[in-house]
Amino acid sequence: MHESDIILLFEFMCILIGGVITLICIYYDKQKAKNSQMVKTFPPLKQADISALKRKEPRFSAFHFTRWTGELFRQLAIAYRVEELEPIRPCMTDEFYESCRNRLIALEKQGEREVYKWIEVRNAVITGCRVQEQQEQLIVTLQFTTICYKMDMKTNRIISGNADTTARFQYELAFVRYHAQQKKAVPRAEYCPHCGAPIEKKGQGQCDYCKSKLAVAVSGNRNRSWRLCCCAKIEW
Repeated sequence: MHESDIILLFEFMCILIGGVITLICIYYDKQKAKNSQMVKTFPPLKQADISALKRKEPRFSAFHFTRWTGELFRQLAIAYRVEELEPIRPCMTDEFYESCRNRLIALEKQGEREVYKWIEVRNAVITGCRVQEQQEQLIVTLQFTTICYKMDMKTNRIISGNADTTARFQYELAFVRYHAQQKKAVPRAEYCPHCGAPIEKKGQGQCDYCKSKLAVAVSGNRNRSWRLCCCAKIEW
C-alpha cells in the first residue's frame, strides 16, 4: 500500500470516528433535554392565611390536616381501582360521593378501570381558607408523583397512560364543614355534615331536616368533621 493511500485511509477513519462521536453527542443531548422535562420541579405553593380558622379552633394543625389530605387522596385512588367508595364515604359530601359513583359507573359501562400503582405526595399546602357564618371551607393543593394508566377490564390491556413512566400531577381538593361540628369531640357525628342540624338519635341514618344520608366518621380522626366536596386536576 502506497503512503498516499495510507494517509487517505487515516483521514477517512478520522472523519468516520468524528461523525460517530457527533451522533452520540446529539443523542445524549436529546436524552438530557427529555429527562429535564420529565423531572421538572413543581411550582412553589403559598399557604393561605388561616388565622381566622385558628381563632375559632386554636388546636387546628395545618400540618396534620395536609397529611390527612394526602392519605385521603391515596384512599380515593384505591377506591377507583377496586371500584369501592364506601370505606371513604364518611369523608365525602353527598354531592361529591354521587359524582365519584357516577364516574365509576361510566367507567364500568365502558369496560375500563383507572389504576394508580402508587402515589408519592411531594407537597401539600392549604392554599385557600374561607370562614363564613354557617360553614368553613379549605382548599388544599396537592403535588404528587405517580404511575397511572387506564386499562381494559376484559383484556387487562393498557389503553392510555404508561405502566412504566412516572408522571407528576397537581390537584386541588376542596373541603367543607359547619361550625357546629368542630365543637364536638366525640367519636360519632353529632351534627349533620350537610346542613349543620343536630343529630338526635344514635346511629341515625338520615338527617331529619335536609334528608341527607349520614355516615359515621372514623373515631379518633381529628379531621373527621371535614368533608371532601371537590377534587380537580390543575395545570402549572
